[in-house]
Parts: sequence; structure tokens; C-alpha cells
Amino acid sequence: TEKFTPYTRDELADLLEPVDGILVLTGGEPLLHQQNPALWDALSANFSVHVETNGTIAPNDEARGHVDHFVVSPKLFNQGDPVNRRIKEGPLWQFSGRAHTGRASFKVVCGTVDEVHQAAIEQALAEQRDSKLFYNAASA
Repeated sequence: TEKFTPYTRDELADLLEPVDGILVLTGGEPLLHQQNPALWDALSANFSVHVETNGTIAPNDEARGHVDHFVVSPKLFNQGDPVNRRIKEGPLWQFSGRAHTGRASFKVVCGTVDEVHQAAIEQALAEQRDSKLFYNAASA
């Protein structure tokens, strides 16, 4: 097995130096890599950093300080994961608080009318739990 060695801050800065603008980290779960402060320092030096996450991992202080916007996309139950693996209320509450300040948004990708109905049902269940989480269903 290969061992992953994180880039140093200087290595990341050299890779990213000629670029500026918005950088969106997505694919897999970007917050799995939030323990690397060099990542955030190098990225935020050149970019407005946006992170797309499934919302199951809360951002740590380092990530919250360097990420300008989170797009939180909780997974629907049709993807086969049980609710306790795909909905983590603690992290979602944190993202909800950021949404109220404009630093996060929620989306649910729906490809069928049934998935739109499913997203509405899950929102209703969240509201019954006195949750202030919200989902904006977007058609795929």
C-alpha cells in the first residue's frame, strides 16, 4: 500500500502560485484532510476557498478560518446508506449556523420527481425534530 505524504506549505504554494480566484474542493470528502494546516494556509493565500461536503464531518477551527463557503449536500436514502451514516446532526447544525451568515448553503441533488418528494419528506422529518436545517432541492 502507498503511504500518503501531505504536501508542505511551501510545496503547495509553489504548485498554486500562478493561480488565483475561487477554488472548489470536492470529490470524496474534502474535510477528511482538514488536519493539514499547510493545505489551508496555501490554498487561502491564493484563492477564495469553497468546500463541497456531504455534511457528516464538522469543520475544525483551521478549516472554518480558511474556507469562505461550504456547500453541504446531504445524501438521500436512495443511495443505500442508513440515516445514521449520512445524516450527522452535530455537523449539520454547525453548517446551518454558517448558512445564516451566508458562509454555507445546502443542496440536495434530485434526478427524479420521487427524489424531490424524498427530500421534502426528509425536510419535514428534520422540522419535526425541531431542526432548523434546510434543503434546497436542485434537479440533476
